[in-house]
Amino acid sequence: AVNRHFNECMASITDGDVPLLLQMYDFGGPGGRRLVDLGGNWGKMMLAVKERFPEVGCSVVDLPGVVASVPPAHASRGVDFVAGDMFDASTLPACDAVLPEAAS
Repeated sequence: AVNRHFNECMASITDGDVPLLLQMYDFGGPGGRRLVDLGGNWGKMMLAVKERFPEVGCSVVDLPGVVASVPPAHASRGVDFVAGDMFDASTLPACDAVLPEAAS
């Protein structure tokens, strides 16, 4: 229960940022772009990017316990959730850009 509450709190951190970032930046850019959100929790940012720019490949990298708790509704919307370690490049998917979301 504590982990779920923590993950819900972390997911809410970006509530105000997502619309602003989508308005200010063209994540679609030139075709073939792939983005990775480090520490992206349940993928709120990448889900929004994928919805607005369906041609963009989106991945979220977070700790195994976080990835295991991703709600099924999030996991079925075209975003890849990867259990990894942001300090271990061998666990990160190939990408064109990295968003260090709330990684602190």
